[in-house]
Amino acid sequence: DRERPFLLFLNYFDAHSPFYPPRRFVEEVVPEAERPKGEAKTLTEISGLYDAEIRAMDFHIGRLLDHLRATGRYDSTWIVAVADHGELLGEQNEIGHGASLFEPELRIPFLVKPLPGEEPRGARSEPVQISDVFPMLLSRAGLPVPESTQSAFPPPPDRPVFAEVNPLPKFGGRGDWRAVVHGDWKYLESGKGDRL
Repeated sequence: DRERPFLLFLNYFDAHSPFYPPRRFVEEVVPEAERPKGEAKTLTEISGLYDAEIRAMDFHIGRLLDHLRATGRYDSTWIVAVADHGELLGEQNEIGHGASLFEPELRIPFLVKPLPGEEPRGARSEPVQISDVFPMLLSRAGLPVPESTQSAFPPPPDRPVFAEVNPLPKFGGRGDWRAVVHGDWKYLESGKGDRL
């Protein structure tokens, strides 16, 4: 029933370690001299495979958008794409995610195709939290946002953004992390006493 509203939730898991992108995407984005022979061992090889994973995900999201266009649903569909985290690729002498709250882990894509009839707002860069997505979806669908929701839509102006991570002991030698971002300032603190 093409007239009936629908919600489609897709969880693409491609750009997560271990990185095993399809060969065609490796060939598209990784120079031949930087392609691993077997398991990726160097930072250059790991970074190249990560780029190929992102390219593969981009390709498959493109297939979905092409299908929406071909079936006449693209213009009337509201699309939200968000990542769950970024990836450390040598920054802070670390590789991976989930053991700290450094910028490469916190800065993620959050893309919104406007609702039908809305004007695009253009690219903006302002702190939001993944928890803001839930009230945004409810508000835009005309549904009430439960009072117990920790975020709001639209987020209040000049609101600090909070993040925390409690890594498993084998992943996080510095313990848990908390961060607050407000304007141009960011404060990081670990359970082991690190303050940045």
